[in-house]
Amino acid sequence: MALILKSPYYSISIDGTILTVVDKTGEYEVTDNPGGWGAPNEELNAVALGCIVVRKATDADELFTNSTTRFVYDPTALNTKETSFGVNFRMDGVLDIYIMKLNVSLDGVNYLDLNPILELEYFFWDNKVWQMNGGVPVEVVDYLSLLTVSAIQKVKCTDILYPKLAVKRQVRYKDWRNQRLKNCDDAEPIYDEIHKLVEDLRGASYAFWCNQQLEAQRIIEDLLEQYQLD
Repeated sequence: MALILKSPYYSISIDGTILTVVDKTGEYEVTDNPGGWGAPNEELNAVALGCIVVRKATDADELFTNSTTRFVYDPTALNTKETSFGVNFRMDGVLDIYIMKLNVSLDGVNYLDLNPILELEYFFWDNKVWQMNGGVPVEVVDYLSLLTVSAIQKVKCTDILYPKLAVKRQVRYKDWRNQRLKNCDDAEPIYDEIHKLVEDLRGASYAFWCNQQLEAQRIIEDLLEQYQLD
């Protein structure tokens, strides 16, 4: 059976600013994990493992607005190793997380197993991603394009990430709002008022996405009353 990447595990730091993504493919085992790393499948230390995190628009449309990509080639990696990627990323918006793998070259001509790199194939060399084009390696600068290449094995995180991020943001929002109420700044009243309104609306959005509909409704009703919009 060929290697099959498993949906990655992710965690979010306590302040909600660091996203950690971990490859959970694991070691080959004939019964429990036939798609894992190691003979008769590919060895983990013979490929470059990549992580692409895509932040889409807040309304969850399909337009990519920002992305972060990391590739790791570790020739000492054991098949039992869980490759980890740490990503600094904005917490608003909808996130898609992908793990992918690429064959590795040491010379830009052949793979590690000395098989020649064929025309239009993608590979990892000199800490970058390349595509063979006209017999010459051409650096890939748009990593999002890799998501559309069927020949590159990849897997998307199956969990719903945004609600978990929203929980973190809701906690931070409440802390910020409580601190704001304690320390009102009248030096720039218009700016402060606009900033407060924006943060309150975001707070309602975070509450909604982490299944705190009543809290979101309360925030909106407070705003409607405060600004006499009801």
